[in-house]
Amino acid sequence: MSSLTNLGYTATQYALLSSTYAWMGKILKGFSGAAVESLSASHGLVHAYGIFFIGCGVIGVPAVILFAALGLWHKRIQLAPATA
Repeated sequence: MSSLTNLGYTATQYALLSSTYAWMGKILKGFSGAAVESLSASHGLVHAYGIFFIGCGVIGVPAVILFAALGLWHKRIQLAPATA
């Protein structure tokens, strides 16, 4: 993240970038209780938490797939012969 900042404004830009990174989690965590409460009405509290945490894990699957695809892509670029 430090490579994205200007040398003269590193502290300010780093603070803004890290705040932007954490913003979505702080906004969405307020709705997690409402999601579990609405699920518990039909499934019970224990199953509602189970469904909620499985859903949270499923949300991260596309990021893991993208990470693996980018790793393969990067490896393919490094192995390709350089054309000069």
